[in-house]
Order: sequence, then structure tokens, then C-alpha cells
Amino acid sequence: MDGYLEEKGIEPGQPIFCIHPGSGTWVKRWNERNWAVVADTLVDQLDAQVVFTGGDHEMPIVREITSTMTHRACIAVGDTQIGQLAALFARSQVVLGPDSGPMHLAVAVGAPTVTLFGPADPWNLPMGTQRKTCRINNRHRLPPLPRSRLGGDNPDFHPCVQEISVGRVLEAARRVANQLW
Repeated sequence: MDGYLEEKGIEPGQPIFCIHPGSGTWVKRWNERNWAVVADTLVDQLDAQVVFTGGDHEMPIVREITSTMTHRACIAVGDTQIGQLAALFARSQVVLGPDSGPMHLAVAVGAPTVTLFGPADPWNLPMGTQRKTCRINNRHRLPPLPRSRLGGDNPDFHPCVQEISVGRVLEAARRVANQLW
């Protein structure tokens, strides 16, 4: 992974943090402008390089985010197999993203994580040590939806993830990153 990152302009040992903004359904995703603010702020505050991850189909989301950022971002979207993604997450100061498979992978490899959680059943949250994981749960208005209904409703009925503030995400990211660095 260090060799891959070096090809992308990130020196071995240089601190990184990852953002995986995609999810299996729109109802779990956060606003692209918010991710851009979080990425730029954390580059400044953590003195680290941001690396965006995702599958090929998530490239439009990442392009939207990076188009409004003031800092340069490393885009690893579509470039990693699962083992490489695991190694990238394990090397990160913090991994951020909505409830998704890659966030479970980040927890599994022991990476500090911040997971944005909305309308799904809270038992599906990535589990990890309290010190290294932060789950931002914002399903305060509605009962959890069964998996079969996620993404099939009107977006107005599912404001959960969209209502999570940039400040909450930044505070959580700083907290879990500072536990190890």
C-alpha cells in the first residue's frame, strides 16, 4: 500500500485519513458538500492527506466532492481490491463514511472509524472498541427500516443522515484520530 500511495504522491509514513462516501443506497449517503468541508478541515487539523475510496460506480460522488475542495485529494476509487482496501484502512488515522460494507471492513482491521448511521437497524452498526469507533446515529424521527425498504421511499421521508452536522462529524473524527496519534 505504501508503494501505491507513493505513486499517488503520498510519502511512506505520511499521515492519511480515508473517506468512503458511498453506500449501497442513497438513503444512507451524506451530502457531497459536507464531505468536502470535512475533508478540507481535517487536512488542516490532522496535517494529513485525504484518500477517497469507493467502487467505480462511486466516482461521480467523489468527483463532486473533490471539485469543491481547496486541498488536493488522493482518489483511490476503483483502484483497490478488498485486501488493498483493508491495508489502506489499517494505515489510516481515521476512516469516515456512511453505514456500508467498507466501514465494516475498516472496523475489522482495527482502523479508527467514524460511521454516519441513519435509517437502518442499529444492530447493523460496525462494531469495534469504543475508543476507536464513533457511530453517529441520527434516526431520531423514524423507526428503523427493514433492509428491503432502504432506498425505495421518497427522500423526504429519510432526512436522518442528511441532518448530521459537519461539526458532529469533525468532532468525532478528531476524537478517534487523537486516541492513537
